[in-house]
Amino acid sequence: MLNNLKTFLNNEDYRLSIIPSGVHVLSYTRIIDITDNELKLSLGKKLVTVKGSNLKMKKLDKKELLIKGIVNKLEINE
Repeated sequence: MLNNLKTFLNNEDYRLSIIPSGVHVLSYTRIIDITDNELKLSLGKKLVTVKGSNLKMKKLDKKELLIKGIVNKLEINE
């Protein structure tokens, strides 16, 4: 059971981090849509929607993004 918990906690398939200036995304699959108020991207089989205002996307590295702006809502759907 402890090994299962460690595997779950250390899963690096993807990572979303909420930071003061927005959201940091690691290992996204693809960007689906982006506007000033909404950004949609896929993380494997999951769909992530970031809603807010003045959203800007900055690509940091291959499969790594920084979403800056005022984030009001973060949704993850399977």
